[in-house]
Amino acid sequence: MRSRPHRKPPEADAGVSATLSAHSQSLEVKREGAYADVLAEVKNIRSSQADLRRETTQLVAALRAPKARGNWGELQLKKCVEFAGMVQYASFDVERFVRGEDVSYRPDLVVKMPNGRTIIVDARLRSTPSSTPAMPRTRWFAPASWWPTQLACAST
Repeated sequence: MRSRPHRKPPEADAGVSATLSAHSQSLEVKREGAYADVLAEVKNIRSSQADLRRETTQLVAALRAPKARGNWGELQLKKCVEFAGMVQYASFDVERFVRGEDVSYRPDLVVKMPNGRTIIVDARLRSTPSSTPAMPRTRWFAPASWWPTQLACAST
C-alpha cells in the first residue's frame, strides 16, 4: 500500500511564506547597508589616492629644485656618517669653512682623523665631466690643483 504524501494545511504555508518574506526583506536591508558601506569606503580610497597623488607631485617638484636636492643629500650624508658610529663635533663637522693653500671652500663634511688629519667630503662634486680633470686614482686625497676646477664645476 502506498502512502499519500502529507500535505500541510494552507495556513502553515502562509506562515512559512510570511517568515521567508520577512527574512528576505531583512537580508535585503542588510545587503543595501553593506553596499552603502562599501561605496563609502571606495569614495574614501579615491579621496586618499587623490591626496596622495597631489602630495607626491609636490614632493617631486620640491626634490627637483637644486637647493632641496642638496639639502636632502647633505642630510643623507650626515645620517650615513652617524650610522657608521661617528659623532658630530667629535668625529666630524658639517659644512665647516676650510681654508686651503689657494682656495677656501665649505665642504659638506670634514671627517677628523686620529692623527690630526682630515678627510674632506663634498657630496655636490659631480662625476667628472669632460671639461673637468679627473682626480688622480693613485692617491687617497685630491691635490690642491684639483679642487679649484671642481669648485668651478660645482658652482655652475
